[in-house]
Amino acid sequence: MRIRRSHLGNHEQPRLQMSSMIDVLFLLLIFFVMTFQITAAEGDVEISTDSGGIDSKGEPPRREVLHVHLAAGSDGRLRSIQVDGRTLQSIEQLLDVVREMTAVRSADELSVNLRADGLLRYQVTMDALSAIRGPDPEQPLIQDVRFVRAE
Repeated sequence: MRIRRSHLGNHEQPRLQMSSMIDVLFLLLIFFVMTFQITAAEGDVEISTDSGGIDSKGEPPRREVLHVHLAAGSDGRLRSIQVDGRTLQSIEQLLDVVREMTAVRSADELSVNLRADGLLRYQVTMDALSAIRGPDPEQPLIQDVRFVRAE
């Protein structure tokens, strides 16, 4: 069977109706702009690097410094936590130690030097930072947290 082609009409390509597509794009743009909500970024906390134990005025700090070392295993997972010579096995134990320290002293009198191994996973470091600062972001247990380099 042979299919016949009609020779009626011209052979122009059909044109796209752009005005309706532009209308839809503007509606989507307005929708996304109006429903956008600004949220705090993950890990948006005040952190400073180690300044060698001297503050901006050239004087040593008057705080008790808690040294925390997060040791990583070969797979990047948390192997142990060293807190001023004590060995801890979990982030929950770190939170308990911080709560003990803040029960005796105020948050303004304490400072933490946090050292994490290079292989340690990012999420473990952020979990430790959250444990140090405490469960309530409005009332941190310890506010002065500094990341220090490995020695």
